[in-house]
Amino acid sequence: MDLEASILEVFCVDGLLHREVPEYVERYQQIEMATAIASALEQKSNALIEAGTGTGKTFAYLVPILLQQKNAIVSTGTKTLQDQLYYQDLPTILKLLGLSRKVSLLKGRSNYLCPERLAKNIKVMTEIVEPDLLSQLVRVREWSQLSRTGDLNELSDKDLESVGSLITSTTDNCLGGECPSVDVCPLYRAREKAVHADIVIVNHHLLMADLAMKEESISSLLPSADVVIVDEAHQISSVARHFFGETVTSGQLMELSRDVKRELQLLGNDHPELRRSAMGYEDSVNGLSRVFSMNPAIDLEELLTMVEIQDAIDEMDLSFSTLAELLETSAIRSKVLQQCYQRCLRLMDRFAVLTEQVEADSVYAHWIERQEKSFTLRLSPVVIADSLSPFFREPNKSWIFTSATLSVAEKFDHARSALGLEDDPEYRFESPFDFSEQVRGLIPHGIPVPGSNDHTAALMAFCLPILKANQGRSFILFTSYKALHAARAIIAETGGINYLVQGAMSRQKLLDKFKIIPRCVLLATQGFWEGIDVKGTDLRCVVIDKLPFTNPSDPLHVAQMRLAAAKGENGFSSVSIPDAAIALKQGFGRLIRQESDRGLFVLGDNRVLTKSYGGKFLKSLPDMPWLGSQQEAITYMESLD
Repeated sequence: MDLEASILEVFCVDGLLHREVPEYVERYQQIEMATAIASALEQKSNALIEAGTGTGKTFAYLVPILLQQKNAIVSTGTKTLQDQLYYQDLPTILKLLGLSRKVSLLKGRSNYLCPERLAKNIKVMTEIVEPDLLSQLVRVREWSQLSRTGDLNELSDKDLESVGSLITSTTDNCLGGECPSVDVCPLYRAREKAVHADIVIVNHHLLMADLAMKEESISSLLPSADVVIVDEAHQISSVARHFFGETVTSGQLMELSRDVKRELQLLGNDHPELRRSAMGYEDSVNGLSRVFSMNPAIDLEELLTMVEIQDAIDEMDLSFSTLAELLETSAIRSKVLQQCYQRCLRLMDRFAVLTEQVEADSVYAHWIERQEKSFTLRLSPVVIADSLSPFFREPNKSWIFTSATLSVAEKFDHARSALGLEDDPEYRFESPFDFSEQVRGLIPHGIPVPGSNDHTAALMAFCLPILKANQGRSFILFTSYKALHAARAIIAETGGINYLVQGAMSRQKLLDKFKIIPRCVLLATQGFWEGIDVKGTDLRCVVIDKLPFTNPSDPLHVAQMRLAAAKGENGFSSVSIPDAAIALKQGFGRLIRQESDRGLFVLGDNRVLTKSYGGKFLKSLPDMPWLGSQQEAITYMESLD
């Protein structure tokens, strides 16, 4: 049987998949997508594939990989999707095909217990009498003795409260092959399993860390792969910018000092000069945090010209030098102090780069993120295509980029430009859902311009009767926390509506609660616009407050706009609109997740009707009938009972 016939045997009516999954529905889009991927794998070429919601893209890429017995890396957007692939989707497909392949699930190192740090910190907390922390660490140790994976996601948030940094490693503090616990290290065991696996499931952060060689102690996974599947590929360029740039956080700086002091504690606290240096270094970090937080409205380039900032940076440089000198002479005492010395030198170099001014025409974005007592310094390439495209041109390897939102107004230009993919074939497979039957759209007329409190108040006044008419559940998605909090106050004052608000609890707990509260309304910001699937919860209404344009003061966006202008392009057309259109499609995608879903989509931004660019947004959304009034919407919601 040839490959195309084998694919049909899996996906057709009464085929293998239908026999294994009784609720399975044949979708010609899924068959065409699987056939396109099979062709790319045979030709060892790349492909860009947009697969609308409901296509079944996961099975569509797994089947040709398995039928052709390719070694594959599958990269997803979230840990939740990783788990779904590993525990549900792959076992299902392997079973129905009657195949046996070595499969590995690999997450970032912060997901795995570090036995060495756990043991050392239990000893330290015992000696310095920290009963609360010690109690939590002991609970983690008890769990670790029963766990087969060392995956911290098996623990509850309460178990990890306050001890996360004490029981995990970072690329900075990991001892690598010299660690006494390397033979029982969950991270290294998972990596070792991945090296020998036929299929490795990772997330985008881990894939980009591998490409950028930010995990120097671990061998690269890529050479052994015949194909790399990048699912939720619309996210990949923004993730890549993080790993191909430089970052220093005040937390990283402080952790170095804490590790030095903990190791000194274990060695008998017999080096007071080094301990004083570590404490002085901490004072310098705190001082820098303080002066940064005193100037919250000033961007980094201007901050770096200020005398008080430069004084704090000079003090930090001096503290680095003093600490490095003392660590160099102490490094012989233990592997941890030796590693701390090397780590201090790396952080000192990175800090120096990140506290230098960047030229106005630089191809890098340079900025600071400030919290009350902490900061993050970032330097990221504005264009990531030059860094990524060489990997996509490696011979004998296929890269398959797929997402429900890769195109803008049915064109792939934005994705191609971001990834540096010029001639690779592209495919668009429409959603099998009948949006003309399943969805109604509504754009409120006569409300104020988006972005003001008046707009939020008017939009909520318009939507409240619709929400009350809804016998199912609702999402209201905002582009800012300010608008979210204003809407929450209005709903609370109105009364009579069950509602939940992002930030009140962890995301998973929030979703779990949303699923059991009848007629619940969830208010959330852009963290809930994608990667959230509440299929089966009777979600009947999604409201998006306004077009999700990037904040014009966002440093990376400013740099992208500047670079577009330098190339003679209109940055609003080439950067702002495509990014916002993709985000809008993601938000809309929360509404319809299966053939039986019905619902109302409300976009509280009539600029799509009054501005010349509005057509691009409407063309990026599925075809659906648009209602003309609030009353029509209420009548429609009542008809869904």
